[in-house]
Amino acid sequence: MFLCFLQSAYLSWSSDPEARRNARSYILFGGLLLALLTISVFTNSVFLEFMWIDHRDTLGGPLGFLASFSSVWWQTLGTASTQVTNFLGDGLLMYRCYVIWNTRWSILVFPFILYLGSIAMAMIMLVQSALPGSDFFRGKTVDYGVPWAALSVSLNVTLTALITLRILLARRAIKQFQVSDKSFGVYFSVAAMVIESSLPFSLLGLIFAVTYGKNLDIGPAFLFTWATFAALSPQFIIFRVATGRAWTRDVASDLSAHSDIVFRHTTQNLESVELSTAVTSHMESGSSEEIKGQKQVVI
Repeated sequence: MFLCFLQSAYLSWSSDPEARRNARSYILFGGLLLALLTISVFTNSVFLEFMWIDHRDTLGGPLGFLASFSSVWWQTLGTASTQVTNFLGDGLLMYRCYVIWNTRWSILVFPFILYLGSIAMAMIMLVQSALPGSDFFRGKTVDYGVPWAALSVSLNVTLTALITLRILLARRAIKQFQVSDKSFGVYFSVAAMVIESSLPFSLLGLIFAVTYGKNLDIGPAFLFTWATFAALSPQFIIFRVATGRAWTRDVASDLSAHSDIVFRHTTQNLESVELSTAVTSHMESGSSEEIKGQKQVVI
C-alpha cells in the first residue's frame, strides 16, 4: 500500500497543473488512510506478539490472553483507527458512485441511510469493546458488532452493485449505438469495474460478516484482511485517478451526452423510417384504389 501511495503521489505531482490540482485531495486522502492503517497494523502486530510469543503462559494460552486483554487502550486505538478507515473508504466509495452516476443525488439516498447506521453501530460497539473485561469477538460486543458488520457490508455491496450497473449500462449504450470514440474503452474494462466498485472489499466483507456473526475462530483473520482492504481499495481508486484512467464528472457527462445524442439521432431515424413507411403505404393504397376505379369505369 505504501508503494501504491508513493506511486500515486509521484504521478500526481509530475502531471500538468490542472491534473495535479484535481488529484491533490485524493493524495491527501490516501495519506490519511495510510497513517490510519499504520496505526492499526502496528497495534495488532504488538498484540499478536504478546498473544503468541511474550505471554503464551497466560491462563488459557493465546486465546485466554485475547479474551483478557482485548480491551487494552492501545488495542482500542487500533480498533478505532480501523473503523475510521472503514468510514473514510465507504465515504470515498459513495462519492465515486455519485460521480459515476453523473451527480445524481437520488442514487445515494439508501446508501447514505446505511452509512449513518453503520457509523452509529460502530461507535456503540467501540465503546462497548473498550470496557474492562470486554472481548471484541465474544459477549455483548458481538451484539453490536454483528449489526455494524451487516450494515457496513450491505453498504459496500449496494455501492458495488450500483457502480458496476452504471458501468455496464454505459458500455452497453456505447456499443449499442456504435459510437466510434475508443477513448471511453479504459472506463469499461474489467479492471475499471473491479477497482471502481471495490469488489474485493465487498466480497471479503461478506465473508467477515458471516464468520463474525457465527463466532467462528477464523473470524479474526478475515477481520484483519477486510480492514486492510478498507484502506487498500481506496488506494487503487486513487492510483487510477493519478493515472487519468478513473471516472470523473467530465467523463460521466461526456458519456451521457454521447448516449443522448446518439439516442436522439436513432429516434429521429426511426421516426423517419416510420413516416416513410406510412407515406409509402398510403401511396400504395391510393394507387390500388385508382386501379379499382379504372376497372369499374372500363366495365
